Amino acid sequence: MKPISGWFALAAVASGTLVAVAADPELRTRAEAEVARLRALAARSQSELPGARKRVASAAQAATVELPALRASKEACEAAIVARRAALAKEVEGCRVKAKEVAAALAERAVRAQAEFDACTKDAAEARTTCDRDCTQSVKICKQTSRAGTSVRGACLTREKACKEVCTNRAEHACDARRVDEETAREAAAAVAGSDPCVPLVQQRDALDGQEAACGASLEQVEAALEAAKAEVMELEARVALGSQASESYVIDAMTCGRLGMAYLPAGTFTMGDSVAKVKFGKMSVAAFCIDRAEVTTSDYAGCVALGKCSSPGPAEGCNAAGDARGEHPINCVDWQQATTYCESLGLRLPTEEEWEYAARGIDARVYPWGNEPPRNQLCWDGDGNHLGQSRRRSTCVVQSHASGNSPYGLADMAGNVAEWTSSLWAAGDDDRVTRGGSWTTLGLAGVRAAVRDGAPPTLQSPDLGFRCARSTRN
Repeated sequence: MKPISGWFALAAVASGTLVAVAADPELRTRAEAEVARLRALAARSQSELPGARKRVASAAQAATVELPALRASKEACEAAIVARRAALAKEVEGCRVKAKEVAAALAERAVRAQAEFDACTKDAAEARTTCDRDCTQSVKICKQTSRAGTSVRGACLTREKACKEVCTNRAEHACDARRVDEETAREAAAAVAGSDPCVPLVQQRDALDGQEAACGASLEQVEAALEAAKAEVMELEARVALGSQASESYVIDAMTCGRLGMAYLPAGTFTMGDSVAKVKFGKMSVAAFCIDRAEVTTSDYAGCVALGKCSSPGPAEGCNAAGDARGEHPINCVDWQQATTYCESLGLRLPTEEEWEYAARGIDARVYPWGNEPPRNQLCWDGDGNHLGQSRRRSTCVVQSHASGNSPYGLADMAGNVAEWTSSLWAAGDDDRVTRGGSWTTLGLAGVRAAVRDGAPPTLQSPDLGFRCARSTRN
């Protein structure tokens, strides 16, 4: 956990440096150099724009020719995989029914063979008893009818012994065939019960999982080439626009934001909302402002509480302030007023809804903060594709631990981790406030889109809700 002194340092920067920084001669010199650099970069970007626009036109033309056939090919490929998977699923089902029938038949045969062996053993025992009795009776008759002496009686006893040996041998081997049948049946039943003859079919079926993605590889390459060309133009246009705005005060504002650990966002116009998120506001303009690069952490908030400037967050299960080793996790379980109070204690404020979305998606109308690629491990969420597996996440993550999901301005966790309070009302005449960004509990793709908005009562303290601060600038 960060020491409480970290909050003191941030408060000192917020209250003192913002006033002194503009009068710093060294800072002014650096600002002048930065202005020159930005204007030179803008001039170079302006000269590169015609070529970049030609590449966009060329990529768009290629896409117009190739995309219909590639989309049809992708659909056919996916349909074939779906059909093959369905056929294999049917084969697996049939195989398992057959395997179950075979196993049942073998088990029944084993039971029957055991019963036959037991019956044979019983009959053999009875036959031996009868045989032994006959042998004894035969010797008794031999002795009674013999008139000879000892040698004749000895012959009778020898005959009795031989007779009983025959009885024993006959009894011991009477069920040999039944024993072999029983052992064979039992081993066959055990072998079937301990194996799955359908494994090869299951492996074939499972091997098809995810293969639909390969169907669209060529299509994605063409689309990616077009998107890359468009992104290059947007980047060059942004540099040109930045150069046209460059001034000493502009650069000083940016440097001041940096000293506060915040990102500086120049004034701009962007597309707010989208049809998927069921919000379509159209073109929006925002003034330049600073915004935290990371969500306010549990440690940062604890410093404010220790000074008595902030009240304690909620104590419910899942609240990071109540957990051990959660200092670098985002503060959660704070209501709208607690978030506002924290920011104001540093001379800052909550961002507006418009500022938040501008910071999350930039000027290129991207779907997610990192771009248009569907979410997987770029964020701390509970949806399909995250490294823990869907519906397995149990808490927030350390802030700034998913760098691949950063927004175009380098802001972390603008999707996932905790949803974030804004200063904006959900609707006119409504006390609810707009929250943005989805959270660690979000399951669906739509919930982490940069344009998605939600509302919450200002008194809500939730384990999936936190905040970051913003600051207005002079430009």
